[in-house]
Amino acid sequence: MSLANKPLNEITEADLQELIENKVAEGKEYDYKLKLWSGSDKEKKEFLADVSSFANTGGGHLIIGMDEAEGIPIAIVGLSDDLDAAKLRLENMLRDSIAPRIQGVDMIARPVQSGKVLIIRVPRSWSAPHMVTFDGGSKFYARNSAGKYQLDVNELRAAFTLSETTTERIRNFRLDRIAKISAGDTPIPLKEGAKLVLHVIPIGAFTSTGSLEFSSATQKRDHWSSNLRHHMVVNNHNYNLDGLAFYGASSTEILDNTYVQIFRNGTIEYADTYIFRGENQVIPYYLEQKILPILGEFFKIQSELETGSTVVIMLTLLGVRGFIIVPRNRILAFEYNARPVDRADLLIPDILVGDFSADLPQILRSMFDIVWNSCGYPRSLNYDEDGNWKPLD
Repeated sequence: MSLANKPLNEITEADLQELIENKVAEGKEYDYKLKLWSGSDKEKKEFLADVSSFANTGGGHLIIGMDEAEGIPIAIVGLSDDLDAAKLRLENMLRDSIAPRIQGVDMIARPVQSGKVLIIRVPRSWSAPHMVTFDGGSKFYARNSAGKYQLDVNELRAAFTLSETTTERIRNFRLDRIAKISAGDTPIPLKEGAKLVLHVIPIGAFTSTGSLEFSSATQKRDHWSSNLRHHMVVNNHNYNLDGLAFYGASSTEILDNTYVQIFRNGTIEYADTYIFRGENQVIPYYLEQKILPILGEFFKIQSELETGSTVVIMLTLLGVRGFIIVPRNRILAFEYNARPVDRADLLIPDILVGDFSADLPQILRSMFDIVWNSCGYPRSLNYDEDGNWKPLD
């Protein structure tokens, strides 16, 4: 079994017990600790090396409050420490002593019979390799079946090359897809006009050669279609060269408002023209309320596909030159001196998410802020001045 595709807040003592029963050894994906790292320099370096080694390899979990023998978990011991204070201390260490900073590390205390267990989920990083800089150090770590180890010069060179290649491939994929959508080369013909395009790309999609098999996933396919139907008109599906597409039109020859394409590498592409319906050139002020639940459904799909819980989210608005955001309370537009978008396409900077149970409104706030910035607002008005999610009525 693996914890990788299960939201952290849903991991139970039974899941941890299953690791023991199945004798899931430490190595690439897990590291078990009996107790928290102390404040000594030696143990601080140990913690930083543990976390960075996961980020520099395939991601994984540190489980604190589990006893082990020769790398095999043998008992859930639990912790009685103040885990809120411990999490803050560990987060500060990660922020200050690893470069570049690892995005998406999540920590959660889960109740067990003997107290609590602290689970730290470390995503595979898109900006690896990460260096431990504590106390003037400059060491890089990775993991194999035997646990963490320090990278040598050749491995370090390869790690930098792989990181650059992965980043370039992911961003080039987005640019290629945007170019095709703009040219009308889509799995389902879309109606003319401005388009919202959302990509959810698993990091592993461009670091492995695996390919998903859809032909035998009839039950899952119908389940996905039913769930997506709550947020968009997708009554039909079609297998294609890229994987599986959901759409609303009765035929693939009829112009449609939207589609969802699931690629064989686990990437999900969503394109929508309906959100910009009407003759007025308006970006809806409820854009976030439209996107967030759809992302939740995409995360469920990727969890079932077991593509890993570290994904890159990319938002693009096509053909929106001259568009403006007008809240229902139109006075706000005048108060903030709102103005039209000054370019045809908005390619919003990507966001890395490392856990499908993460607080999406908070994680994506910077992305939504940029959309509103493009129309002259200082921030998204669906958040208050302190950055709390408070969508407009």
